[in-house]
Amino acid sequence: MRRKVLICLLSSSVGLGVQAFATTLTVNCDKGQSVNAGLAKLSKTGPHTVTVSGTCTEDIAIRGFDDLQLLASPGTVLNKAPGSAPAVIDVVASSRIVIDGFTIEGPTLAPGVPATPTGIQFTGSVASSVSHATITGGGSGIIVDGSQARITDSTISESWAFWATVIVFDASIIELANVTLEAGHPYSTGLAVGLLGSAVVESGSFRDFGAGISVQGGGLVNPSNTGPVVFENNRVGLLIGPAAAAELQGDVQFIDNGDGSDFSGGIVVDGGALHLPNYSSLPGTVIRNSNGQGLVLMNNASARIGSVTIEGSGLNGIVVLNSSTLQFEPPIPFPPFGTSSVTGSAAKDVFCDSHSVVTGGAYITGATKITCKNLVSGPSVPLPQP
Repeated sequence: MRRKVLICLLSSSVGLGVQAFATTLTVNCDKGQSVNAGLAKLSKTGPHTVTVSGTCTEDIAIRGFDDLQLLASPGTVLNKAPGSAPAVIDVVASSRIVIDGFTIEGPTLAPGVPATPTGIQFTGSVASSVSHATITGGGSGIIVDGSQARITDSTISESWAFWATVIVFDASIIELANVTLEAGHPYSTGLAVGLLGSAVVESGSFRDFGAGISVQGGGLVNPSNTGPVVFENNRVGLLIGPAAAAELQGDVQFIDNGDGSDFSGGIVVDGGALHLPNYSSLPGTVIRNSNGQGLVLMNNASARIGSVTIEGSGLNGIVVLNSSTLQFEPPIPFPPFGTSSVTGSAAKDVFCDSHSVVTGGAYITGATKITCKNLVSGPSVPLPQP
């Protein structure tokens, strides 16, 4: 009996101890208070809530925390402090970090001036999120390095980072929902995924970059029944490089991308892989009014297409080059899910060189201008028979 009482008392003490470390703090930068000073008062294990107000010129370091909410009161603005800190909010080796409601303003940089990250950076951190953020100016808006983060209901604009506005690499995973990336460096990228990174893009828009989205050595997935818009990018809407892959399951729209050159336009797959499945009766991927090509496969690239609409391309609708393969899949009959059409191209609707193959030609509708010696109507090249 005595042992049971002792165990109960110990259990109660442990529970009270954990609860005692749960803390709520307020920081008012207009009164000279510091977010970092507030964080220094907290144990590394939460749950903790820190609510910030005012205009803060401070680089916030979150290191080794678990279960921390950093919340902005309406009108709160974070400015990068002088110095070499990597970001205004730098999250390292932490988990379950929630960042909500902040406006982060970076400096306006002249062309050619090197830009360092000025928004939010996650390094070695998991199960974290950013929501209702507005990040403008400076370098990259968000970097995810060896981490997992979800970004929702946020806008990142006027970044002058030469590489990309949002960067995901080193086996990181990022999820984007209702995120707007716009008005970046004319030769940079909106969302860059590389080095075994993965991105799940549910909704939002990517506008006015060199490339709206670039996947190099990583993966991109767009879930079904969702529809980001990638438009008015200088070179290409989506670029998929070697050892990279993308699957667009929803209603993604690529509109008015490209500069009229041979390898610009809606989607360019350069040595990578693309899948546009026919999972639903919704329109699927749309590539419209490209200033260049609609879809390019080159340098051993491959693509499987169950549903796509390509129309009004300034040059060719589909181009398949340099030992690449394109397979059109038959529509699912009940109901007739998945149709593919290529129409209104200025040059050819479908073009392939002599080293590349297009199969499933019978499943393409609307294409009237076709130059492709290795176009096969069925699902595969005919096999030798005895």
